[in-house]
Amino acid sequence: MKKIVSVFAAAALMLIGTQAYAQLSVGLGFISAPEKGVNTSTVAGTTSTDKTSLDLSGVYAGAEYNFALPWVDGLGVAPGAYLTAQFGKEHHEVTGDSDHTDIAVNIPVHVTYGLELTNDFKLIAFAGPALRLGIVRNDVSKNGNNTNTYDYFGQNDNDVVYNRLNVLVDLGVGIEVANAIQVKVGVDFGLLPLYKYHGELAGATSDIKVTRPLGIKVGVGYAF
Repeated sequence: MKKIVSVFAAAALMLIGTQAYAQLSVGLGFISAPEKGVNTSTVAGTTSTDKTSLDLSGVYAGAEYNFALPWVDGLGVAPGAYLTAQFGKEHHEVTGDSDHTDIAVNIPVHVTYGLELTNDFKLIAFAGPALRLGIVRNDVSKNGNNTNTYDYFGQNDNDVVYNRLNVLVDLGVGIEVANAIQVKVGVDFGLLPLYKYHGELAGATSDIKVTRPLGIKVGVGYAF
C-alpha cells in the first residue's frame, strides 16, 4: 500500500512543480468487468477446482484534467475521477435469481500522449494506475415471495467481505476530432483480489479467491 500511495504522491508533486497548460475533459461510456472466482478444495488428498464467473456491465461517467508536460510535445499527465455503475444477473435452480449491483469511484492518474495528424484530428494513448474505491456491492436474491439482500462489504456481518479498495492498471487509445470530441477504447486490470479465503476443517482445506482480472471500456468525451 505504501508503494501505491508513493506513486500517486509522486504524480501530484510532478504536477505541482510543472507550470503546465491544463485541459478539462468529461466523458461517459460503457464498461464491462466480470468477476472471476476460483475455489480449490482438498479432501482426503484429492484436489478439485471450481471456477465461477459473473458478468457485470454498466456505465461510467466522470472528468479529468490533462496537464501538458513541457519535456515532450504531446505528452501529459491526466488525473481524474469517474463513477462506475455495473449490474449483473445470476440464475440458481435452488436459491432463485440474484441481481448484482456494483458502484465504485475510480481515481486514475494517466500518462497521456497525443499525436496530431492534422490541425483537427489527433490520435490519443493513455496508461497509468487508478485507485478503485467500492461504494456499493450487493446482490438481491429472490426465491418465491422471499427477498434477501447480501452486502459484500460486510455491513450486515456477512461471512464473505470484499475489499473496497483495488488498484487498476489502465491502458487505452482513442481519437480526438476538432480539438474537442473524443472517442476512447480501453482496458484495465485489477491487481488486488476482491476476496481471499483459506480454511481448514477436519483435514480438508479450501482456498477461495475472487478477482477482477479484466475490464473493457468504450466511451465518448468532450475536451474544453
